[in-house]
Amino acid sequence: MSNRWVGLLALCVFPLGCDSTVVGGRLLGASLAAGKTISVAVPLSLPAPASDGGGPGDMVAGQALALYVSSLGDSCASVKAHRIPGGTALLTVLLYDVDPDSGAPSVPSIPATYKVGGVAAVAVANIARVGAGCAPSAMASAAASGGSVFLSRLDGGEFAGGGGLDFDNDDSVTLSFDSTENCPAAADLATGVPAGFDCH
Repeated sequence: MSNRWVGLLALCVFPLGCDSTVVGGRLLGASLAAGKTISVAVPLSLPAPASDGGGPGDMVAGQALALYVSSLGDSCASVKAHRIPGGTALLTVLLYDVDPDSGAPSVPSIPATYKVGGVAAVAVANIARVGAGCAPSAMASAAASGGSVFLSRLDGGEFAGGGGLDFDNDDSVTLSFDSTENCPAAADLATGVPAGFDCH
């Protein structure tokens, strides 16, 4: 799986619902009225480091933090209902720490800054727009080329933070969120919009 779509594991901006979340800038040519932020730990595998005996194709498993920012009032309920309106814009950011020895990813456990292209504390981000049949359109997507996201509070599965991201289509955004809702159902979005979702 490419980093472009691995990013769908994390911070999604689409009409799903972010308490006191502010998003500034342009996403695929449009601004976003943010709603509720939902969060979930999702599985993630990374290439095993050669220093730990890893060879070509060897992977090491772990987890990452997924944050989804949206404009719907109750984003978790929308995910549970498998309903994402067509034309929805998706901004995704995946946040994870990397073990220096094993290379395994893990969910953040302390406040820190996660950088696009980072080594120890990593952010991966992607923008896409949901097309017909819930498929992201190749003509309307972009990957993060720089920037960072910070977490300032981690409290029982709830997170606060913010940051700024630049994308390879020249879009850039700033974001701030002061609370997230833990939503296990959002793990269904780990690799994009799953089959069976209604995107009409």
